[in-house]
Amino acid sequence: MAKKITTDIFSLFSSSFVGQLIHVIALPYLTGFFSKESIGAFFLFQSIVTFGLILCTLQSEQAIVIESNENSYLNYRKSIIILTALSFIAFIFLTFSIPLLQKFSGKTSITDWGSFIAPALFINGFINSSEYLFTHEKRFKTISVFRIARPLFIYLFAFFFKYQFPLLNNSLIFGFLLGNLIILLIYLLLIISNKQCHFKKEDFTIQSFKTYYFKHKNIFLFNTFSTFLVSISTFIPYLFISFVFGEKMNAYYGMSMRIIGMPFGLLGQSFGQVYLQKFSSIFARKHSFYPIAKRMVIKLYTIGVVPFILLLFYTPLLYNLFLGKGWDVAVSLSRILLPWLFLGMVSSPVSNISAIVGVQNKTIGYDILMLTFRLIGLCFCWYIKLELIPTMMIFSFIGVFFSLLYQYVFLRIAKNYSPL
Repeated sequence: MAKKITTDIFSLFSSSFVGQLIHVIALPYLTGFFSKESIGAFFLFQSIVTFGLILCTLQSEQAIVIESNENSYLNYRKSIIILTALSFIAFIFLTFSIPLLQKFSGKTSITDWGSFIAPALFINGFINSSEYLFTHEKRFKTISVFRIARPLFIYLFAFFFKYQFPLLNNSLIFGFLLGNLIILLIYLLLIISNKQCHFKKEDFTIQSFKTYYFKHKNIFLFNTFSTFLVSISTFIPYLFISFVFGEKMNAYYGMSMRIIGMPFGLLGQSFGQVYLQKFSSIFARKHSFYPIAKRMVIKLYTIGVVPFILLLFYTPLLYNLFLGKGWDVAVSLSRILLPWLFLGMVSSPVSNISAIVGVQNKTIGYDILMLTFRLIGLCFCWYIKLELIPTMMIFSFIGVFFSLLYQYVFLRIAKNYSPL
């Protein structure tokens, strides 16, 4: 079993690594072809889509993994129905709210790409649900191929639009949309062949949705709200920096999150995706998964300390190698954010424990507390007119504290609630 887990993790990690390597290789071309303002707007767009996905999916994709085979396909169909309905509502809401936001903020660039948010929500939500279905089916190699192809398509389309239409301001966003759309269509072709994924009349009845809701209400009420709070905490800096310091500074922050966050994000995502399925399987058999959860944490620290040390000392060299000069602010931000991202890598997969055990209502208070501290911290920095670097120091310190707290709390939950 341990060998199979390691193989699955390596498959996802290696593909994610190649996918993120494509992002890194594309960075010199991004900075050469696009202005820092355009890159900053693109990072803001991506963060809004990531944040909006939580509201458009209600985390319904999690139910796909934690159920039996027959129910997992039903949950997949339900997740697509929910995504479609809420994406349409988001489209209507954004159509009316974006002009008001532009008028309030004075940021004219928002109206240039705001209409693309709703389509991006649907496309990325469909991909996420399909990936969870493939995770349930243990089709990790297929997921791996898509993780490599996804950024490749995005940048190919982005550079194509920039080359063919030099005056187009949103080439990166167009590339993001079309690249993900290609992945969606491929997923769709693979899923159509599975009759269990085909929609049925009873999928749309009110009674079926009532049954579905009450069966997974902890996911909708607590997981969604918890992820929503965590996402706000991650999303706030992009919005805060964009409006307080400008989109150029947002490009520095986004670039540091992309470069420094890459290895830790890859490890956390790969471990989390594989262990979510393993934890669910073990817990369903009434066995304790605390020992394997503890080993997972130790493995993450052991593996993660290597990129942590390398990035701590060689971040300036990394920026000079890929981006050249003019990114000193991003270098400073990277070193400031490094401890938080390292510890967040460990706490991210560990946080799946509450969903498996079903005690989300007992852990959501920590998410509220973290968001409260981050909001207070940013508001305080804005009030006393701190510069970007000291503001991010405070933000990162809060992240470090709560990452450590999360690891302690969720491991305690695994130990106390796992059946003996």
